[in-house]
Amino acid sequence: MLMKEWRKKRRRNQKGEAGNTGEDGILSCTFELDIKLSDIVIQWLMEGVIGFVHEFKEGKDELSEQDEMFRGLIAVLADQVIVGNASLRLKNVPLTDAGTYKCYIITSKGKGMLTLHIKLEPSACQR
Repeated sequence: MLMKEWRKKRRRNQKGEAGNTGEDGILSCTFELDIKLSDIVIQWLMEGVIGFVHEFKEGKDELSEQDEMFRGLIAVLADQVIVGNASLRLKNVPLTDAGTYKCYIITSKGKGMLTLHIKLEPSACQR
């Protein structure tokens, strides 16, 4: 199986993942590594959003089709891709980032997809 695991550095509850607005977070998606970086394609999508949340291909970020609401707020941990880590870093997360995310991975070994439902709560200073 191409996808090894799915984890997120936030609290887990029965409805999915939860975190606090205004904080940074990581959506983690790992895969069976491929020694050729140029063969790896990572596409992060969010349900209801037309463009990509983030796209990584041919060894670098490809932001030409990135949805404007994510510009400058999202980053793939590029130095980790070669070891099978497609984690996505979210900066200063707003409530509008709550929703369903999909991580698509394509490598020379195959392809796979993971889905994560994100539930956010207002941070203590926003209550």
